[in-house]
Amino acid sequence: NGITVNGGTLHVDGGVILSATSGYNTANEINAAVGNVINARIDAGAQELFLLTPGALTSNGAIHGSGGVTKLGGRTWFANGVSDYTGVTRINGLSRFRGNVLNNTPGPYGSSNTAIELYAGNALQHDPVLGAAGFGGVTFGPDAGAGPVTMDRGLIIRGDGFAMIRNFAGANGTFTMNGSIQISAESDLRWQAINAGVNRFVLNGVASGAGRMGTTLTITPGISRSLWLTLNSANTFSGGFDTDGGTLEVGNDQAFGTGTFSMSPNFDTTGNRVPFIVYFNALAPRTIANPMLLSDGTLQFVGSNPVTFSGEVDLDGATFNNSSTATITFAGNLHRGNFIKSGLGTVVLSGNNDYSGALSVGQGMVVLRSNNAAGSIAGQSEAFDGGAIGLENNVVVPDGELFVFRGDGVDGLGALRSLSGHNVWGGRLAGIGTVSNTIGVDGGATLTVIRALTTNTSTLLSFPITKVGGGHMNVGSSLFDTGTSQFSVSMLVDGPLTVAAGTLRVSQVAPDNDAISRVDNVILAGTTAAPTSKLDLSNTSLIINAGSLSAITSLIKAGLENGGAYDWNGNGIASGTAGQRNALAGSFLYALGVLRNNLDQVGLSGPIYTEFGGLPLSIDEILVKYTYFGDADLSGEVDATDYSLIDNGYVNRLSGWINGDFDYSGAIDATDYALIDNAFINQGLPLGQIQQLLADRAMQFGPAYLSALAAIQSGQIPEPAAVTVAAAVVGCGLRPARRGSRRTRIGRRLSAVLNPQTWRIPRVQFAHC
Repeated sequence: NGITVNGGTLHVDGGVILSATSGYNTANEINAAVGNVINARIDAGAQELFLLTPGALTSNGAIHGSGGVTKLGGRTWFANGVSDYTGVTRINGLSRFRGNVLNNTPGPYGSSNTAIELYAGNALQHDPVLGAAGFGGVTFGPDAGAGPVTMDRGLIIRGDGFAMIRNFAGANGTFTMNGSIQISAESDLRWQAINAGVNRFVLNGVASGAGRMGTTLTITPGISRSLWLTLNSANTFSGGFDTDGGTLEVGNDQAFGTGTFSMSPNFDTTGNRVPFIVYFNALAPRTIANPMLLSDGTLQFVGSNPVTFSGEVDLDGATFNNSSTATITFAGNLHRGNFIKSGLGTVVLSGNNDYSGALSVGQGMVVLRSNNAAGSIAGQSEAFDGGAIGLENNVVVPDGELFVFRGDGVDGLGALRSLSGHNVWGGRLAGIGTVSNTIGVDGGATLTVIRALTTNTSTLLSFPITKVGGGHMNVGSSLFDTGTSQFSVSMLVDGPLTVAAGTLRVSQVAPDNDAISRVDNVILAGTTAAPTSKLDLSNTSLIINAGSLSAITSLIKAGLENGGAYDWNGNGIASGTAGQRNALAGSFLYALGVLRNNLDQVGLSGPIYTEFGGLPLSIDEILVKYTYFGDADLSGEVDATDYSLIDNGYVNRLSGWINGDFDYSGAIDATDYALIDNAFINQGLPLGQIQQLLADRAMQFGPAYLSALAAIQSGQIPEPAAVTVAAAVVGCGLRPARRGSRRTRIGRRLSAVLNPQTWRIPRVQFAHC
């Protein structure tokens, strides 16, 4: 158990104290016993005192002398005495101490203002905690029970290996170092958590040199320990800073020197690789310019101060968690792997990034402030429930960047969210799962999605899409190839399309009617009669799988009327393109038409169409199309079929677009005939036919028709006219010739049933017939 020397003075003038009692036990293992204890005063005179410690040595008595002390050997020197020796202190192996280490004040390492030299190249005989033999390093720090410790003297780290700064003082024993630290190029200074419980360090001095610094969180199964390191100075060491766990309190922009900040794998004392967290707490707003190499672990931000990382970042396996109340910004370029983010706080990416992995947001928001912030198009972007990807600063995300909905965003405000400015997502948006796939566009912002809203090009199906926020969203289109045909698609939503606020606009395409959308239903804010949000179909078509014809008609009516403006720009289902072109033409030519895909509306049976815009139909779907006023069957032109339909609807007092109610007034009257005739005329009829048509229609309806036509041709839709015409003589006026190449199924079927012999028309004779 070693020798204890009590009382008196040991005079060691130019000599050596050898602590060699540990030896070996009967199992031929190094004895880890306490070793020798010297309670007596040691007087070393003017010569250097050497302490050789193949066995542990505790010096409780004071050391006197002027030649300094050099400690050699792998076992620990416990420096507990209040010594007043002067000169340099050099330490190899392990050393712990009690008491403060102040400049020119007696203490465990004498009374001097010189830096203590730690030699990292020493081969330790044995480190019972690390279980290492031949470990090339030195350890240094306060002993158990020392309490809070302050060290004003500096450190010089020499040698090829590790210098481990330890703290055994426990939760209330912060080890504060005010002196400077110089790290040689071949040396690696580590703040090590090895004691059970809290291991807390504060460095107020400046660390310099070409060496490296870092933290080592020793993980032992069954033992709980933590590491806290506060760095308050503008450090200049250039070898880099590496960590494998613990808390970093950052009190200076140059806390990590000028080299690379890295996170490396952590292996527990049994050799197993273990997950770890580096808690990053900025003590004030910080800008960190260090390059970063993040190979493992989670970098978790805590506290309330923003941090900006302006250096290059290599993503090699680490993840990010912002649990702070402040914004974390990566302004430098991000390379290589995945950017995976959790935590409720916000992270901003503003560099010219080229990382090839995924941008994955599990919680909180990642804001993209540069065009390439999402990295290369090789990896997709995704946001889970409670997470969001935000856009601001007029960002244009490149074509090919896929966004996958896996939730509805932070507080339901959008998994993809345009926060401010006019932002563009160049790639495809794909919904999966049963979430609402919510897109947010904040008030005053816009979001343009260049490609179609789809998920799987083989099935052409998606999931529900919900647009929230008062801003404006534009949706583009994509070309789909079924193998037998090609067509453009804007939205394919296997579920309802909900516009909870603001406007969702399907972008105008050329040629007209060349893009199709398909949804289960359209849900707008407000009521169908008074909606407070808008779906603008521009010049495209829409299939609604399971909607109500009356509800959709009411929404289209609201979009047309717009509080009496009749400009197709109202809340509801609108067409900004129709409004613009009507204004340009100076009359009402263009509209949105709607019908239910069922011939029972005209007394027949079966579907009207078996495909629409390239997509297959069954029966009873609601079809909406940008077309001419008067295109009752949505064929894309006004022809004989349309006149047959309006005549049949008028005679039998029907309603609805398919029956000729083109102004959605609820009745077929002179205004509707004026609308169909105006569109028919502007398809390029010869002048003689136009004159005959107008003369016949004037005879049929009288002044009401002429007034309605004049209003329509001047760009106004009159209020529904109380036309008191008893009946129309079918076949009496001019009727456009049917064009066989464009006759629809409904046209062919109608030719057999809608004729002067079978129509239910009152027999009223007009003079001009």
